[in-house]
Amino acid sequence: MPDIAKLAGGRALLVEDNELNQEVASEFLRDTGLEVDIAANGVIALQMVQCKNYHIVLMDMQMPIMDGITATEEIRKLPVGEDLPIIAMTANAMPDDRERCFKAGMNDHLAKPIDPERLISKVQQWIRLPNARPGNNAPPPSLEALADIAGLDTALGLELVMGKAKLYLSLLGKFVLHQSDAPSRFAGLLAASDWDTLQREAHTLKGNAAQLGAQEIRQLAEQLEHAVRQREPAEAVQIRLDQLQGPLQTLLQTLSERLPKG
Repeated sequence: MPDIAKLAGGRALLVEDNELNQEVASEFLRDTGLEVDIAANGVIALQMVQCKNYHIVLMDMQMPIMDGITATEEIRKLPVGEDLPIIAMTANAMPDDRERCFKAGMNDHLAKPIDPERLISKVQQWIRLPNARPGNNAPPPSLEALADIAGLDTALGLELVMGKAKLYLSLLGKFVLHQSDAPSRFAGLLAASDWDTLQREAHTLKGNAAQLGAQEIRQLAEQLEHAVRQREPAEAVQIRLDQLQGPLQTLLQTLSERLPKG
């Protein structure tokens, strides 16, 4: 983990609509001593930067109401936003995506799933503050019950949260809660030809699965997202949805049975 001595006491605004990503990023940022506020979309972020003096903004690109590109462009028009460091956070790591970030006025780019060390390194690169207050973690709970779940790489998932088992269990619980109806929800969106929402939902599932180490679900959700983005025929999208449905339902059911209750 990078030296956090120059982060404690700073104020960060995390602009992210995904609750799982909110918890991951804010957990590690707060461990460094940063004060972290969360905005669920660009409109809220635009209001918050005018009401509070932030030292850095972590900006998701894909959000409802106002996306990260538009929000950054609007923040840069404000006096308080001229020199405010803004780091893009996105699952889209293609060169043209990075170019869009920089063109909008972002200072740097961080790919998802969130890597804690890279996150802290990027933040440390852009703000300089004294008086570190490192966080103390309670002993991690056991993950033995999750060790042999097909399609879930718990070692990778733990690595992505710096070994914080309590946090990892919390994220898995949120994943089950928010994705339990995903197969039927996706099918309804396809039936209604709601391509934009279906693409956004697949993108969210892809990012969440990647953050947890659910590599098979990440890959299948990515294929679904691509098919929807390319506006492939409904029959082709349905095939991708069918391929995703079985493994996703199995993972959700197994997690529901094995995660600690209460």
